[in-house]
Amino acid sequence: MKMKAALMISLIFGCLLGVVQAGSGLSVEVVPSQVKPGEMFEFRVTMERETFGRFELKIPGHEHLHRVAVEQDPVRLQGGIYRQRETWWLQADSSGEFVIDEGVARLETEHGIEEVNLEPIRVEVLPFAATDESNEPLDFPEADDVRSEAGQLGWVVGGVLLALGCWWWMLKSNRTGVLDQVPKKSEQDGLLDRLAEGKLDQKDLERLMLDRDWSGEAKEALAEVVYGGGKDMGRLVAILRKEVGR
Repeated sequence: MKMKAALMISLIFGCLLGVVQAGSGLSVEVVPSQVKPGEMFEFRVTMERETFGRFELKIPGHEHLHRVAVEQDPVRLQGGIYRQRETWWLQADSSGEFVIDEGVARLETEHGIEEVNLEPIRVEVLPFAATDESNEPLDFPEADDVRSEAGQLGWVVGGVLLALGCWWWMLKSNRTGVLDQVPKKSEQDGLLDRLAEGKLDQKDLERLMLDRDWSGEAKEALAEVVYGGGKDMGRLVAILRKEVGR
């Protein structure tokens, strides 16, 4: 008899609560209603009413459901209906069936402020698939499967060896190939190039004179430019290049 009475009281309370929420225009839902541990879900409270209203939520904390973020849509009038929504992003830390209850919406209307108790709502957190804890050994793979896997492994090894060979060839080319076959210019050649471009100053010209045992013709041409104020750089460059074997 006591159980029947308690059940009857619970049904009556639920009906009254539904009537209160229907009159306030508030509804509660969980999306999705089934998740796994660590997955997030939405706890939504929505208001739709013909007269003005605005609510604020007061939801107590839950041992296994943790709030990650809150999204609040402000009150707006659409098609003669006042609408507002607040969404809580929750995350479960374990499996089980949990109830979000004792929530209250502080509803402001043209008649003042009232507190509306929200309907309890359940969310089911499914456990992950059970792991295979059997100690029985697995069967050996079929011969065709072994050959197939061996063939795939051979292709992989061959590809790796080919890539390593290309990499080694490129390194060798950079050390002893075309790039290194181009002779580097000596400092003297560099000075001659700069001399042809008219970029040598007095000190560079003097060093050019002293860095080599030039022939008499070359010394005379150099002295004429360095000390005599000569301007015929083309003739000087031609004499010096001829002498250094270029």
